[in-house]
Amino acid sequence: MQLGSGSLASLARLRDFTRRRLSSWDRTGANRRGMLGRLIRFNLSTGIVSIASNLGLMSLFVDGFGLHYLLANLLSIGACSLVHFFLSDQFVFV
Repeated sequence: MQLGSGSLASLARLRDFTRRRLSSWDRTGANRRGMLGRLIRFNLSTGIVSIASNLGLMSLFVDGFGLHYLLANLLSIGACSLVHFFLSDQFVFV
């Protein structure tokens, strides 16, 4: 079960990387050279932000601030979306 979940998560990240590269950051002039490095940076950044979101922000919002878990989840998703965009723009697709 965990192998299947991990495989699906990896495929989802690969799809996200491809979609973002083709839609948003294809205009930056980043060509195929360095694609593997960008893919590795993308996987690292999304993994770190996802773990920080699940462990850190949710715990802070629910346990620290006493927010309802649904509101805390929405705030975490919003914050992580901004961080993902910034990392993609400044770290991954440079």
